Amino acid sequence: MVRRHCLPDRSSAERACTANCRPAKQWHDSRSIRGTCSTLKGSPHTAQSPERSERTLGELTDGLPDFVETCGLASPASEFQRYRPHEKPATMWARRLQGLTPMKNNPLPRLDNDPEIRERLLTFCRLKPGDIWNDPEGRHRIGCSDATNSHQMRELVSNESPTLAIHDPPYNLVAFELRSIAEFTDWCRKWIRQTTEVMATDASLYIWLGADQNDGFQPLPDFMVMMRDEPYKARSFITMRNQRGYGTQKNWMAVRQELLYYTRGTPVFNVDAEYTDIPKILRGYYKKVNGKKTENLERSKSENIRAGNVWVDIQQVFYRMDENVSGCYAQKPLKCIERIIAASSDPGDVVIDFFAHSGATLIAAEKLGRRCITTDIDPIYAEICIRRLERYRKSGREGWQNGHPFEVEIPSFSDSSRDTATEGAPALPQKLLF
Repeated sequence: MVRRHCLPDRSSAERACTANCRPAKQWHDSRSIRGTCSTLKGSPHTAQSPERSERTLGELTDGLPDFVETCGLASPASEFQRYRPHEKPATMWARRLQGLTPMKNNPLPRLDNDPEIRERLLTFCRLKPGDIWNDPEGRHRIGCSDATNSHQMRELVSNESPTLAIHDPPYNLVAFELRSIAEFTDWCRKWIRQTTEVMATDASLYIWLGADQNDGFQPLPDFMVMMRDEPYKARSFITMRNQRGYGTQKNWMAVRQELLYYTRGTPVFNVDAEYTDIPKILRGYYKKVNGKKTENLERSKSENIRAGNVWVDIQQVFYRMDENVSGCYAQKPLKCIERIIAASSDPGDVVIDFFAHSGATLIAAEKLGRRCITTDIDPIYAEICIRRLERYRKSGREGWQNGHPFEVEIPSFSDSSRDTATEGAPALPQKLLF
């Protein structure tokens, strides 16, 4: 017997997401999907009357796009890109649900844990160290370069004048196993100076950097001291809150990511980009304006709050999200990169990222009409960036969810190669990083 499930409204979809979508696992059963479709199309359970049926379907499908994206229900992009202005929402979503397929479960293992997989993937990479891939559409450039190599960086950036840099250097334990904090800081100074050399006179610089609470909060403090000698002005210390963290029963759970914001000259800052989707609910802060006593909601330019320097509205990337790129263990959410780009650049500006990794800066720039010049010292991550851009342009998909970028060449990995098998295993040193 086929079970039929009511579609959740927006709030229940969000609750399912908050609980890692456990209540929504039934959605990945194709029988449940077909049952839901028949319910939407008007089975006896919903078609009590035409008016009630349409109202119920409209209520049930409200918020479905977010639910579909969050809970991992994949559908051919061509189907989602069709727009039928005369079709009722309930009918449209019923039709779309019919094309849904179960979410893939074929992730790419962490590359620092699996040297055998690395060797296999290298054979599919278009770039070798020192090579540059030029976007056929002429907007972006992707290199396989060393961020500390002056010649390679000048060749990569060429005659462009980037107004924004977003860097996410490797700062995890792999790096610390290979270098001391002093050596790590010296390495950072080199790529900071390469950034300075290629940037415009008026420019913004954002740097994601960790603060290990088990090691004197390094490398953050030493890096901040090092930056005092560089031609930048410190503007903000931003915290982004993760939904998951690590900790013990005897310490505060670590759930933050640190983002440093520097400028030189007088770069653009578009304050409208800072507004979130979170509505203002607190009243107060009374003062007189033109002789009239007003409170903060009356004086506001928006009904929503500004992000400020504590970002709590960004979903940490996980395997059910469309933008997920498995194998990239330090992936940043597109939403936070888009916020940075929208705030600190204008359409058509050039954005640079010397540590491409999953290609988040590249995709965010593509979406917002900026040009991106990015590079990674590892040919595999450079190839992932190229493939992610090509996939986005072809299908509108931002990642591979729980699939992976090399599915054509390697349809599946053995169970022993999956992330779950390598969880907790010691990371292999990545000698290419420094």
